[in-house]
Amino acid sequence: MKKVLLSIALTVCFSASCWSAPLLTADDFMPVVQAPEEQREELLTVQHPEEVKTEVDPELNKPVTRAATAQDAINSVMQRFYADGGEGCESVALPDGSLGLVAVGTGTYGSEMSNIVAQRREQQIAYYIAFLQAKRMMARYFAGASIEQLQSFVVNESARDEADSGVSTRNEAFNMSVESVTEALLKGYVTYDVRDDVENGTVYVTLVSTPRTQGRYDRPTSDTQMADNLKDGINKIFAEIQSGVVPPVGGRIVNVPETGEIAFVGFGSEVVRPADNKKAKADNRQSARRRATLRAEASLCGIIRGDNMTASDSDLLASENNSESYIGDRKIDLSDPIDELTSDAEKAEAQQAAQGFRSNDSNKQVIQSAVKGTIPPGVSPKAWLDNEGAFAYAVAVYVPSVTQKAAQMNQDMKDSQIVQPYEVKKNAPAKQDKDNQQIKIDSKTYKDSGTLQPGVSGTVNQPL
Repeated sequence: MKKVLLSIALTVCFSASCWSAPLLTADDFMPVVQAPEEQREELLTVQHPEEVKTEVDPELNKPVTRAATAQDAINSVMQRFYADGGEGCESVALPDGSLGLVAVGTGTYGSEMSNIVAQRREQQIAYYIAFLQAKRMMARYFAGASIEQLQSFVVNESARDEADSGVSTRNEAFNMSVESVTEALLKGYVTYDVRDDVENGTVYVTLVSTPRTQGRYDRPTSDTQMADNLKDGINKIFAEIQSGVVPPVGGRIVNVPETGEIAFVGFGSEVVRPADNKKAKADNRQSARRRATLRAEASLCGIIRGDNMTASDSDLLASENNSESYIGDRKIDLSDPIDELTSDAEKAEAQQAAQGFRSNDSNKQVIQSAVKGTIPPGVSPKAWLDNEGAFAYAVAVYVPSVTQKAAQMNQDMKDSQIVQPYEVKKNAPAKQDKDNQQIKIDSKTYKDSGTLQPGVSGTVNQPL
């Protein structure tokens, strides 16, 4: 009897209705639905600024921001980075005494291009670059960085004397190279806020990592879950996602009150390439959905399995200075009309020798994010298009109890005996269900403005 009930529960949970509840229909599941303006302002506002304090922690030997609430502390650090237009990572103190990290990264866009696809692609890539930069800053905080610097200063003096003349020169060369390398394994980081500063062509991504986002919470046993409750919980996850900010990158966590769990959500996005005919448009939209889904699954995998971050920065400065040259004991006077060096070419050569200075500098940054792992069973992605049909967005959700049920379902499938002894009997013709004679497919008309719209901005409301 218990096995039968389990099979029924699995059937209910993994049926289409579980993942395509009314909130997920093509008409109702609207993309990038921002929270109301007053709610966004409230989420960003430091409610008790008088209690915000940033002090150097004696154990960490780094600044830690404390406030009345975790959100006040996070917002205080984030707004400071936004105001400076810079990047960084700092610790915040949580109410339970533990510490969390707030990392901010930036990306830029805004090249003068006539191709609207190229404009949207550049804007999209700016989010990914900001995402990488935020992870780099978090990795540096976790693992530190190895620094190698080399400086050198070389002076060369030479002189040549002949019977009736002499030449002396002095060359100075300065070289400096600096390289910084960071490598760390990141887990449990979530996207807290994304911001598109359209006027300055800068995108900000804020990541937060706390013990809660890192999975250190109480997981209920699978025996306590009911399929109907789990279904309601998953529907509430998608309802909460669609009522808040859907960032193009990263992920977030959502409470599942019905199960007492935390669900992990990965996000992905892709630009939809326009086309002139219906088939090409449909193909491009489906392709964008699939690519966004793949990126959402990769984001989720990085959060729950681990993201190997490697970042290196190198800086090189080289200068060469040629001091004034002398012939014999007489300094070259380029303005003297009776000087032996009378031609323009000779004067130019003498000028270069007398006052030559050359400086070369270069900077190189390499950030690599490597994700490799297995998506747990029961992770079901969902993709959709924005109102203009210009971008595809996708989410992939991991709920621990769903994974448990999916794994059990897989085992039941392997153990099942489909072919059973049977006996052929003649039955009466089956009645046709009039309600199932026709399947209606909802469609949506997308109207592309053909212009670059402001990117996603807003705070991702989530339990931290």
